[in-house]
Amino acid sequence: MPLSVWAENYFYLSAESSYTEGKWVAYPYQRGVLDMFGNDDIEDIDVRKSARTGYTKMLLAALAYFTVFKKRNQAIWQPTDSDAKEFVETEYNTMLRDCTPIKKIFPALGKKHSHNTNSYKKFIGCVTYIKGAATARSFRRISIDVAATDETDSFDKDIDGEGSPRKLAKKRTEGATFPKRINGSTPKIKYISEIDAAIEEADSVFTYRVPCPHCRKRQALEFGGKDKNYGLKFTNNDPDTAAYLCIDVDCAALFTQAEYLTIWGKGRWEDQHGNWYCDETHKFMDYAGAIIRAPKHVGIDNLWAIYSPQTTWSQIIKEFLAATKKATHGDLSDLKTFINTTLGQSFEETSEKTDASDLEKQAEDYPLRIIPMGGLIIFVGVDVQKDRFELVFWVFGRGEEMWVVDYVVIEANPAIESEWKKLDPYLLHNYRHASGTLLSVERAGI
Repeated sequence: MPLSVWAENYFYLSAESSYTEGKWVAYPYQRGVLDMFGNDDIEDIDVRKSARTGYTKMLLAALAYFTVFKKRNQAIWQPTDSDAKEFVETEYNTMLRDCTPIKKIFPALGKKHSHNTNSYKKFIGCVTYIKGAATARSFRRISIDVAATDETDSFDKDIDGEGSPRKLAKKRTEGATFPKRINGSTPKIKYISEIDAAIEEADSVFTYRVPCPHCRKRQALEFGGKDKNYGLKFTNNDPDTAAYLCIDVDCAALFTQAEYLTIWGKGRWEDQHGNWYCDETHKFMDYAGAIIRAPKHVGIDNLWAIYSPQTTWSQIIKEFLAATKKATHGDLSDLKTFINTTLGQSFEETSEKTDASDLEKQAEDYPLRIIPMGGLIIFVGVDVQKDRFELVFWVFGRGEEMWVVDYVVIEANPAIESEWKKLDPYLLHNYRHASGTLLSVERAGI
């Protein structure tokens, strides 16, 4: 039974963690993601998403499915221990209580028991661990079939010097018959985003494509922007005019969110090669409609707020206008939030970028050990190594202009007090200035 079908029959939205309590009814774009979560041929699935897309509920449904239907040992990591505790209390425990099939395989349900703690659940046939990922110890001494990380970009990049949490979690599934790794996150900073890196490693990256209500051309919905001839558009800074401009230049029609909701059920997940997932047959197809094997590593991308009925397109524009207004005054905080949590994209920090050739053009030709005419004060930095001292002499001028005037390596054993005297001749040395005078070292940092 595919996960989307199982969830439709058995998954339940608990009152404490849902806008509406009741039986699960998946959004059209959620069905394919659920089935990929549950597909044993797919070993890795990474989801780059925004807020309001229902990812946490999909992950909960997958955890329940692996517990009840496939009897898989699994672990889910949250960024910190407090995040893990909150997840268990507000999401996971209520799911266990309200998902009927679990009651038959969880003898400790509702009891204070060592088999039912905030970090460990023992079912008939399998176990689940819920952990914070702040220390490497959280990734040790467990062997599992399913490893999941939630909000991967909020994890530390390097856990206790042992590597990324995503890779540490993957290690725990080595040896499993049907290994499964699920990583989902709202991205944060470009170039250091872990979910961005995971998507780049995927064999196939799928985006949800819906047909235009007017021309039927299938397309992934994107924010676009003022310089693009497609995307979410508005006029006269009025959010209520929000509509989507079809990507087909021959169509160039606008459609509203209401019109989108009449056709979103006809959308499908397609990858960069033209392959797609069929919700009816629960199979992967190539561009010609022939059944193909599922990729081993799947990326889910461009899953952002525009697809979800949990927000309105006018609200997206309101957030955008407010964020850009603050950005014009130098405050980028709301714009960063909009890009991360509404668009589901990583934010590129503004910084000066210099390539090697540009840097080379700035080089000056001057002799070492002679202070240039603009130099005023000499500083020296002493790097202490186990078998040597390394000294770099900097001279500073007006406006903090800097030159390296000397570099010295002194063989020494810093563990022997007398060896430190080898520094004295260099720290007390006078350097000749281009004007002819002598300057001594003003400060030393060791």
